[in-house]
Amino acid sequence: MGSLLEASAYCYCIAGVCMDILEFLRLRPKKNKFELISGFTLIELLIVIIIIGILSAIALPAFLSQAAKARQSEAKLFVGSINRAQQAYMMERLEFADSVDRLNIVQNKQSQYYSYSFVVTKTQGSVIAIPLVEESIRAYTGATTLYQNQAEIKTIICESPQPGLGDKKIPEWDATSLTLFCPEPMQNITR
Repeated sequence: MGSLLEASAYCYCIAGVCMDILEFLRLRPKKNKFELISGFTLIELLIVIIIIGILSAIALPAFLSQAAKARQSEAKLFVGSINRAQQAYMMERLEFADSVDRLNIVQNKQSQYYSYSFVVTKTQGSVIAIPLVEESIRAYTGATTLYQNQAEIKTIICESPQPGLGDKKIPEWDATSLTLFCPEPMQNITR
């Protein structure tokens, strides 16, 4: 949200600078006084258009990257919600849910940016978020695992290192260190 406000303030400043330039160009010296001339010359208009074009070329990539981050936030939040819902479901029913409908999560059943799928075993419930638009957003996966010896539930969220279609790999349990780990080349982003 802060970046969007910064971008709008930036655009407002650009508009103000352009208006100041146009106003300056309209003032012409005439007999030791400045007189306001109505209308602009073609050169004056071209200079302002070029300035606006350069400033837009700088601002547009920043705006587009913010849109991709917002789409990725949708997937991160949904995978985190699934993890929390799987924990509650496991505590109540002693099994993991294999669909969003069984978890009674209303949000995000359909997404225009991600496809969500479930992989369930006796001791682990996982969700995979694969981007439907491959060029700008990352893939995510999450898991909730029941560590039966200690009656403990552990969760993890993993992110692909670069945008594009991710593999349909799920986090795995490491019995020696008693932790979940992300499949290669994904990175753990759990807080």
